[in-house]
Amino acid sequence: TNTDGSVDKTSMPYYWGKGAFAYTLTVTQEMSKDGSKAGNKLTVVCDAPYLCDFTFGDAKSNKNKCELFVTSLGTYNFSLKFTKADGTVVENVYTNTYEVEELTTIPTEYINLFGDFIADPAITKTWQWARKGKVWANGPLKGFTDPASGWWQNEYTDMKGRQDGSMTFKFADLSLTKEVLDGGDKGIHEAAGTYTGTIEVDLGTKTSGYSVGTIKLNGVSILYGVDVNGGSDTDRPAFTQVSLVKVTGTTLILGGDSEGTGQTWLYKFEKVAAE
Repeated sequence: TNTDGSVDKTSMPYYWGKGAFAYTLTVTQEMSKDGSKAGNKLTVVCDAPYLCDFTFGDAKSNKNKCELFVTSLGTYNFSLKFTKADGTVVENVYTNTYEVEELTTIPTEYINLFGDFIADPAITKTWQWARKGKVWANGPLKGFTDPASGWWQNEYTDMKGRQDGSMTFKFADLSLTKEVLDGGDKGIHEAAGTYTGTIEVDLGTKTSGYSVGTIKLNGVSILYGVDVNGGSDTDRPAFTQVSLVKVTGTTLILGGDSEGTGQTWLYKFEKVAAE
């Protein structure tokens, strides 16, 4: 609800609709400080009682209120599709094109996670287990922000026998490449080698006091990215999305949130130094 007690119809569908309902869609493009050039961020609000999927260039969101941005100049297509309560999908409910004349918004979290892809579009950034302190621990569901505050705390030496390696993020194709070294927990089912998939970073889906966003994983998991209490020793379910708890230029903390067991697993990584 809103502060005045009224129903908030913008943050998510407040009821599921399957018929035809009136709705309002507002799309606002950010402008440069002097107001002369169109920026790279759209703020979108839709009060339709359906699941809304927005696409702006390569940016996507399924929130009824969201911010979408692209990272280069040019003309980009924008579209909206609905998914109704009965599963019916309505494509291209609204379409438009937007010209981006200036990069007015680049979240710091993106630069910290991927590297400075504005200066170098082909850049990659590689992360490994932090070498000092606690790097993996469980604790209350979305209730702590560092493995050193968890219940069962583990250091890098503890993780070497579970799954060691590195993770490389690339913004240009939103890819995650995981390098797995020898060894590994029998419940992981991943031999040493290279595993590649794609990710979606959503800074709109976050938990106050816990995370700054969410990373959806497609075709690849993070290092040791399993819910170890959510299955048997030989069949541990992999997290298909993780919370972006913290990301700086040198530190990355991710959270595997297990609703079924009521706990979160935190993973702490550090930037791999350039050779």
